[in-house]
Amino acid sequence: MFTQVTAKSGFIPEAIQKEFKNTVGKITKAYQGYNRLREVDRISRHFSQFFRPVIGSGTNLFLASARIRHQVFCEELSMFDESEDGLETDFYDSYSQHCLIQHKSSKNYAGALRLVTPEDKSQILPICKIASRYITDLRLHPERFEPEQTLEVSRVSIPKHFRRRQDDQHASAAIGGIDTSTYSETELRCFPLISVGLYMASAAYSSHSNRKHVYFMADPKVAKSMRHIGIRFEQIGDEFEYAGTRAPFYMHYDDFVSGLKPSFKSMLETFKKTYG
Repeated sequence: MFTQVTAKSGFIPEAIQKEFKNTVGKITKAYQGYNRLREVDRISRHFSQFFRPVIGSGTNLFLASARIRHQVFCEELSMFDESEDGLETDFYDSYSQHCLIQHKSSKNYAGALRLVTPEDKSQILPICKIASRYITDLRLHPERFEPEQTLEVSRVSIPKHFRRRQDDQHASAAIGGIDTSTYSETELRCFPLISVGLYMASAAYSSHSNRKHVYFMADPKVAKSMRHIGIRFEQIGDEFEYAGTRAPFYMHYDDFVSGLKPSFKSMLETFKKTYG
């Protein structure tokens, strides 16, 4: 409006009008970014009101995690063969912690991942078996560290009806299996943070167990997408094919914490209280 009026009146030269428009555009963009940051911070705080991390190696947690993995990797994505018992498992589960995000009021599990935690050299990380020959940064090869100082994040899985974006309408959410009488609008808006919550729970365990050398095999695009919250895995080798394009990644726990944005550091501190 201002630039239209001044253009007609001739009071301000065109070059200055253009500069003014550019400045207004930058201010608007910055304000929108600030509002988004405030929104993320608010939702991050709300997330811990409705969801909590559950981490352990007990039978019940293992079965809950294996069911979610089967639903996602076997039934939805067909990455692995379906099993009659509805569980997706392998031998790494025998020396793993199972990390889940639980909806507090309904007790439903909204996501799961596995933390492979070897205790000695006979228990190897999946990355060593699958991607060892693709690792080019030998300084960060898992074999350079004591097994009890390492862990690997794997089998990240979120049930389909919890993968709805925050701008989905209730109607489409209901089609995905969500009972909107169970989940409030605020809770639905927290759904996009479930995956973030899983990584925060993993970091909480890393801190608690002092396993600070963290490994991850993923599509490089997935690893890149984590940067918006400050998670920066370092690619330590070449891409390869394993159920899609994958690459080996590494992160030290201290670097993970230092890179996190404030709202997510707050989430991590909340999750760390799980260990008292």
